[in-house]
Amino acid sequence: MKRITEPISLIGPARVVVVSSREVRVREALAKLPGAEGHAADLRSEPNGWQLFAELGALDHLVYTADEELLLSPLAELELTRARDFFELRYWSALAAVKAARPHLARDGSAESSSRSRRTKAARVRSSMSSSASRSTP
Repeated sequence: MKRITEPISLIGPARVVVVSSREVRVREALAKLPGAEGHAADLRSEPNGWQLFAELGALDHLVYTADEELLLSPLAELELTRARDFFELRYWSALAAVKAARPHLARDGSAESSSRSRRTKAARVRSSMSSSASRSTP
């Protein structure tokens, strides 16, 4: 949460709204962001996004953060259902959130997507893919 609160403190007073599909995550974030407001909404559902942003009204910036761990496994062991769910959250839900927020964003506003993934995790993905490829036969 530190990486999000530091930039906010640099831009001065701001209305900070935390949204998560899990109520417990909203409460945890609000404990770290005094003065913020929170809402539980599943943004994987496009209508939920439209409703949420209509209720929130005007905003300057949107930061979409998926807080799920990267799905790491050798390719041969990858469960496609889990991979599809992961991609739904990381890509399609972020796109739906930006689409729903766009009418409410300030003219000079912005939208960004981030995650808690790190380069070391990306390196492990490459390593997992390499080790899977070396074990597979044509």
